[in-house]
Amino acid sequence: MKNLKDLTDPKNGHQLVLAVIFIIYILFPISTPDTLSPAVDSMIGRIIIILLSLSVFVHSSPVVGILGLVVAFVLIKRSEGSDVSYALKNYLPTEKNKSDDLNILNQFPVTLEEEVVKKMAPIVTNPPPTSSNFKPVLEPLYSAAPVDFEGVI
Repeated sequence: MKNLKDLTDPKNGHQLVLAVIFIIYILFPISTPDTLSPAVDSMIGRIIIILLSLSVFVHSSPVVGILGLVVAFVLIKRSEGSDVSYALKNYLPTEKNKSDDLNILNQFPVTLEEEVVKKMAPIVTNPPPTSSNFKPVLEPLYSAAPVDFEGVI
C-alpha cells in the first residue's frame, strides 16, 4: 500500500505515467513494429530488453519495476516469430519429416494385381536375329551431318 502511495506522489509523476503506459501495453494487443521486431527477437536484443527492465526495476518503485519486467516479457513474446527465419525453422518441413510421412503413406498391403503377376509364368522373348538382310536407306541430307549406322547394326 505504501508503494502505491509513493507512486501517486506528485514528485514521482513520471513513474505514474510510465506505469500507465506499461499497463496499456500489457492489456492491449499492440504489435511490435516490423522494423523493431527482428532486433528484439535476436539474442542481443533480448539481453538489452532484460537489462533495461532490470534497470527500471532497480531505479523506480517496486510496482513500476514489476510492470517493467512483465512488459519486457510481453515485448519479447510479441516480437518472437516475426522474421522469416522463424517461419522457415518452425513451419517448413525438413526432408526427414517429408521422407517419414511418405514412408508411412507407402505402407499398404499387396494388391490382387501384384499377386496375379507373381503367379504368372515369366514372359519368354526370343532374341532378335543377329544377321539381317535389311540395309537402311539414307535420304537426302540437306546439309545435315551423316548418321553413323555402323555402330547400330
